Amino acid sequence: SNVKGIVLAFGSGNSISGNTLSSNGEWSILLGASSNNTIEGNNISNNASGGIYLDNQSAFGGTTYDQGSNNNTINQNMITDIDGGESLNLGENCNGNKVIGNTISGGAYGIHVWKSNNNYIANNQVTNFNTQPTSGYSAVAIRIRNGQNNIIKSNTITGNMKGFEIVANEAP
Repeated sequence: SNVKGIVLAFGSGNSISGNTLSSNGEWSILLGASSNNTIEGNNISNNASGGIYLDNQSAFGGTTYDQGSNNNTINQNMITDIDGGESLNLGENCNGNKVIGNTISGGAYGIHVWKSNNNYIANNQVTNFNTQPTSGYSAVAIRIRNGQNNIIKSNTITGNMKGFEIVANEAP
């Protein structure tokens, strides 16, 4: 298996679409400090720790977290069976992203927002998140950690250990 599938570092205006990514060790699609991109119509399955992962420049060895992946559109992807991590993650300072119409199923975390603001998450199907993550945590369909002004609406959330969780002021 590959460690990572598609990696985009410091990129803008790109389209990642129509790919099948399976059995990658970490992430299938990783954007680091990359904004104004589209991730659409991909089929992602059977990864060890991540599906689609947006992060800041620290993903590539940077020492600060201020340059996130902002204003991206993540639309109409199918993400299934991500064992130990987040199926779709918006990491620290990944703001203003649109997550719309995705089908996400099976694993520990469905959609995870960490220290990111002003994201729009709508019309997604998030189901069957029942794999126990690290000790002390519960599997959850949509989890917001230390984020503000995120809009979560019209999602279908069924068959999960927890459907929705908002956690404020939690350490990493």
